[in-house]
Amino acid sequence: MAPFIPRKIKFAVLLRAGFRLLCNPFRRLCDPILIIKARRRYRKLSGGLAVRLARLNIGHENAATIIMENHGELSENILQEADRILEHRFCLLGFKDIKIEPLRWKGFSSMGIDDIKFPWELNRLYHLITLGKAYALNSNPKYYREFETQIYAWWQSNPPFLGVNWKSGMEASIRLFNVIIASWFFRKELSDRSEFVLVLEKLVVTHLNFVESHLEVNRLGYTNNHTVACLAGLLLGEILYRDTQTGSKWLDKTLDALSQCLWEQVDEHGVQYENSTYYHCFVLEILLYCYAISSKNGLEMPPVWNQKLPKMLFFLSEMQTVKDRIPQIGDSDNGNLIRLGRYFKDDYYRFNHLLAMGQVLFSPENFKMTLDPQQCEEAVWLWGNLKPPDLHPLTPPTLRYRNGYTIFKGPQTFALLNGNPPGYRTMGGHKHNDLLSITYSYSGKEFLVDSGTYCYSGDKQARLKFRGTAAHNTIMIDGREQNGIYTSPLFAMNIQAECQLVEMSEGEHIMRAGLKLKYGRDILHQRTVSFSRDDETLCMIDEIQGTGTHLLESRLHLYPDVKILNAGEGAEPLGQANFIKDLDSSGLDALTKKVLKLENDGILLTITLFYDKDQQDFSVSNSLYSEDYGVVLDNQVLIIKGATKLPARLGLLIRPGGYDTDG
Repeated sequence: MAPFIPRKIKFAVLLRAGFRLLCNPFRRLCDPILIIKARRRYRKLSGGLAVRLARLNIGHENAATIIMENHGELSENILQEADRILEHRFCLLGFKDIKIEPLRWKGFSSMGIDDIKFPWELNRLYHLITLGKAYALNSNPKYYREFETQIYAWWQSNPPFLGVNWKSGMEASIRLFNVIIASWFFRKELSDRSEFVLVLEKLVVTHLNFVESHLEVNRLGYTNNHTVACLAGLLLGEILYRDTQTGSKWLDKTLDALSQCLWEQVDEHGVQYENSTYYHCFVLEILLYCYAISSKNGLEMPPVWNQKLPKMLFFLSEMQTVKDRIPQIGDSDNGNLIRLGRYFKDDYYRFNHLLAMGQVLFSPENFKMTLDPQQCEEAVWLWGNLKPPDLHPLTPPTLRYRNGYTIFKGPQTFALLNGNPPGYRTMGGHKHNDLLSITYSYSGKEFLVDSGTYCYSGDKQARLKFRGTAAHNTIMIDGREQNGIYTSPLFAMNIQAECQLVEMSEGEHIMRAGLKLKYGRDILHQRTVSFSRDDETLCMIDEIQGTGTHLLESRLHLYPDVKILNAGEGAEPLGQANFIKDLDSSGLDALTKKVLKLENDGILLTITLFYDKDQQDFSVSNSLYSEDYGVVLDNQVLIIKGATKLPARLGLLIRPGGYDTDG
């Protein structure tokens, strides 16, 4: 293993985490000791925050001028968002414009969901950066006054180490990161505010001490996104105080610890190991900001950053649909490290700003993109003017296999067959029971989707439901979950099933991949997906091998906007899809065919379901879908269910456009 990996740092983190678990019943007795420690450390670091902020290199010196002169619409959007924040309107998880009046930092629950993530989300203080950007654009003192008022109010309402906002090292670290970045935008104003700067510096240093004492790893000792987020806050704080003995002492160690996390969590394909597309992007965002700010402030990055980060970016670009969205696989909680771009997000699943940052930092050819300032505002603040890139042609049909994610991409089609391995071995982390689940979009419109996350602690039964096998586009056998899931602890999973790649080929006309999954000792489920390069038709064949009679339940969850226009039986001959003839002995022609027309915002698909009518029934049922944390929408699910004698076969054919379904 590379010589820079800091084993001593990792051991110290694990030792501290183990000590916290052992001492958890005595936490309130330990907290006063931490307060004393913080006060001692504060005396060592106190003084000169305004000067240090002036020295700190975060963004481009003329970014505000560039935005006002060249991107008037973007400038107007920033000011409008800041004015909404002055009215105490916030974007919290799935509630994208919620007013909190009077503004309160504790005891906040929303929309009937008693979930700790709601107060935590507000207390991350993302919105302070938007106030700072607005101040940078027009120097209006109302934005600074609101910043100062909220910092005073937060500090008075949250005594150090007491209450809901001092329970998580990760939350404190993200808050610390946002406070420092927001303060940087107000650095000129702070040079004349000595009394307020004293309070602000006390808040910053107390957070540094808290995060250092509450670094987070999971219960088995693996590092995860929480560890990375904790270290990011420490890194920025130590860069700020690098001229002190304490800051310089820990800066290199923190950077090494982040390098260790990057080495452990990201595989050779650039896939982060928590089995979640969203958390892959969350960790990537943290690491990119750490890389950018560290480089701007003269730190030399270890080699692993230049090895792994471009691969993570490339995997992100492969996951994007035609409209630059990523599919929901595994958990998603709408979290960010900071919101240097839009604060009031209308879509949490677009990550073009990360690709823009990566393009500036690494200049790779394989994920060049159009740098629209509206989508990549973060890069403008960090580096100023962006070079307009060449326009690129439509993506040619490609097939990629990345650590269990099998991705089919055509000019208009995106399909993902999921077979990712467990990242935590016996712990699930952010994994769902979604093996062999398929998601599908066409022309940028979602059609087949996983059901989402909804919540973590707010509703434990809903947590189980959205995480379960029936919430995904796969086959459930005998009502059994693929892996054991529990209400406590919420992220635990008894790993029992793993997928294997059994086939992958790219021909002149057809791309094909197959995965298999073993259920118990005697049942094997193999799912093979074929994709036509010529007309973007997709065919999926399920083969269930075994003996005896078993209950099979195949589900396809539709995006809430998808409408079922009509249905028929036996209407569309299988042979009309020109590449199906090449599937030797598919056996689908002998099955009952259910033909459906689907429509989403004017985009039409024709899908054909193949099943044994003598043993299985087709139905359309109502279900729930959650795209944003804390919010559910009604959707429909296509179900084929029945006691079936094995071996058995099912099929799905998806064709763009509305084919004639008259028999």
